[in-house]
Amino acid sequence: MIVLRDVAGSDESMYQALQSDLDLTDYLSRFCPYNSSVANYDTSKVCWFIIEEDTNCIGSIWLERDAQEPDTVILGIFISGKNSRGRGIGSYAIKEAIRISKQRMPFRYVRLNVRRNNLRAIRCYEKCGFKVCGEGQKNAKNGAIIDYYRMIMKVED
Repeated sequence: MIVLRDVAGSDESMYQALQSDLDLTDYLSRFCPYNSSVANYDTSKVCWFIIEEDTNCIGSIWLERDAQEPDTVILGIFISGKNSRGRGIGSYAIKEAIRISKQRMPFRYVRLNVRRNNLRAIRCYEKCGFKVCGEGQKNAKNGAIIDYYRMIMKVED
């Protein structure tokens, strides 16, 4: 059974262990919302969850208010461990996080960036209703160029 629960300060060591999945660094630029840490984040601007499967922490998902577009939130998600990927957990977590977050803070759009080579994630986002609305490039910490798509979804009331 998949459950989302709010991130708590007591999750810090467990959260760091999740980030040790080296496969994730091929697909992620960050593991938490901007200007936030497990021990300190603004719940009026961020809805941040741990993804659990049968009480085991397998990932995290968050929606954070876009500073430039007040009716938009930015989605971030990761699922750690190859055995947890490709089973529909991401799709479920996205839909559930949007449902819960909509009750806590108003928004009309959910936006995300996804690396163009992350085909599994792109399929997941499309399945959830996201559409590509742009593309771009950014520099990785190691200097490599990362190509990405920007995707957006309108959230119905």
